Amino acid sequence: MIGMTGMAGILAFVTLALVGSTQAWADNSIMVCPTCTYKTIQAAVDAATAGTTIQISSGTYHGPVTINTSLNLVGAGEAQTVVSGGGPVVTIGSAVFVQITGVTITDGSTSGDGGGIYNMGTLTLTGTAVNGSLSGNGGGIYSTGALTLNTSSVSDNETFFGAGGGIDNAGGTLKVNSSSVSSNGSLVGGGIANSTGNAVLNDSSIFDNGTLGYGPGSGISNTGTLSLVNTSVFHNFGGDGGGIANTSVARLVNSPVYDNGTCGHCGGGGIANDGTMSMDNSPVYANTSEFAGGITNGGTMNMNNSPVTGNGSASVGGGIANGGTMNMNNSPVSGNLAGGGGGIYLFSGMMTLRNSSVSDNTASSGGGIYIVGGTLVLRNSSVSNNTPDDCVPVGC
Repeated sequence: MIGMTGMAGILAFVTLALVGSTQAWADNSIMVCPTCTYKTIQAAVDAATAGTTIQISSGTYHGPVTINTSLNLVGAGEAQTVVSGGGPVVTIGSAVFVQITGVTITDGSTSGDGGGIYNMGTLTLTGTAVNGSLSGNGGGIYSTGALTLNTSSVSDNETFFGAGGGIDNAGGTLKVNSSSVSSNGSLVGGGIANSTGNAVLNDSSIFDNGTLGYGPGSGISNTGTLSLVNTSVFHNFGGDGGGIANTSVARLVNSPVYDNGTCGHCGGGGIANDGTMSMDNSPVYANTSEFAGGITNGGTMNMNNSPVTGNGSASVGGGIANGGTMNMNNSPVSGNLAGGGGGIYLFSGMMTLRNSSVSDNTASSGGGIYIVGGTLVLRNSSVSNNTPDDCVPVGC
């Protein structure tokens, strides 16, 4: 049996242990506010050790902020805590792990890269907005490291005739989860430029982005490896590939591409593919372009359960213009409009349709399919009810 003296000793030991634990936790947390010891974010960062959480109260704080220590920045919410100014506003060094939660990063400007954020480490943004910044590449974010966005937004950023108005993933790893990239502008990749990197987008939206002149990929420009799952690409406008321009490897699953457009003399209102692309349950509709309203394909493209409908071209290929290898399975082409080849304009390469009808398309000639060159293979696929004809210059 433990006596009273022994019990008192145990209680004292437990109390000291708890106090020590609480003190250790407290020592690993820093507050930033106008009346705190640390009144600027940079001062708190400079004082932080690895694993520190820096709590930032409501208000506007000046950048630039450079982080070379693994830590967490936690604001009061993106509408309450704002980090503004600098070029970039926030820089993440290499070999560090940083989490930023509940802040807005804005008003950065630099002729270099990354107007809002330049990331060389491992960065996770949660509930954070990156907007209103300008740079050479990556108007909002330029990343060569690992970047993850959770329930965050990247909007209203621009580049000086560079790549990635919203985000330039320059050889890094990008994950976008339940987030939006919108209203950004650049020469290449108005929303996102995946520049030889690896990008995975889940449950997200890419919209209202643009490219200047004939710059490709108003929504997304991909020269790396790109995967879209349950992600919508819509209402982007600019050069080739109003929605997506792909020259490497891309995969879309349950990801519609719609209501995108291109400028004059550009092609692929929805998609311009010169790489390898697969699409599953990903419709392409209501896109417009001078050439190939829905899709222009010069690479290899496999479409499964992905209808091409209601697209328009001022010249040829209302739905699709193909000069590569294209396989369509259970993917009807209907209700498209063009000068020639309302549904499909086949100018070279090989196109195979399986269980994919071509119907109710309209053109001046070749309402359904206009064949200039290449090889067309129809497997259990009908061509019918097109205006003024189904297939020219030869029957399908």
